[in-house]
This record gives sequence, C-alpha cells and structure tokens, in this order.
Amino acid sequence: MNRKYIAWAVILIALYIALRQFGLVGGHSSNIPSVSEATFTREVEQADKPVLVDFWAPWCGPCRRIGPALDNLAEELSGSVKFCKVNVDDNPGLAERYGVDRIPCLILFRGGSVVDIQWGVNSKKSYRQWLQKNLQ
Repeated sequence: MNRKYIAWAVILIALYIALRQFGLVGGHSSNIPSVSEATFTREVEQADKPVLVDFWAPWCGPCRRIGPALDNLAEELSGSVKFCKVNVDDNPGLAERYGVDRIPCLILFRGGSVVDIQWGVNSKKSYRQWLQKNLQ
C-alpha cells in the first residue's frame, strides 16, 4: 500500500516539474500592475518616465515564464522605468493598435511613443541590456 502512494507522489512531482519547465504552472508576474484600454492613455502614453508594457495572456506559457524576470527588473529599475502589463484577451483593441499578433511582446514607450519592441522569451540579462540600450 505504501509503495502505491510513493509511486503516485513521484509521478505527481515529475509532472509538476515538467509543467513548470514549460511554463504551464507558476503564474505570471504579480507585482506589475495591469492596464486596460480605459487606463492605457493615462498610465502609459502620459507617463512622466519610460514605460515597459508586457502584452500577455494567462494561457500563454512563455508569457508566464518571463514573469519572474520582469518582476525583478521592475523592482531594480523602479526609479527609471514604469512597468505595466496588458492582458490581450481582455484588451484586444490595444493589441491591435500596436500590432501585437504574437505574445509575449514587450513594448517600450517614451513620451507616449513606441521606442522599441521585443518579441518572445529572453533572459533577464537580455531584457536588461535591451532596456539600457533603448534608454540611453
């Protein structure tokens, strides 16, 4: 009887590890505020500092995978860059306006204009370098 429970526990742990590896468990960045079509102009386009907007969806594994890196960068760069996220399922008009046809998609804004766009999954180091290059 005990072997049966141990075998199930091992299977569940292996399943969790596999799901985590593919970004299917673990959640998206939770420390970054969400913006919507109603608040986008005020929070992003009229911001007094550069804004990095993460276009994502809850079902997107790669989007969830980059969440921790973005959380860390948001904390590190809080004085110089504002971070926000847009759920493309809830705000399809914003995704369409900025040509977001695949996610994850990071768009850096300054003075209400798009500075640069980053597609797909990258490392925290890569995101930091991209931001530094575009903030000079």
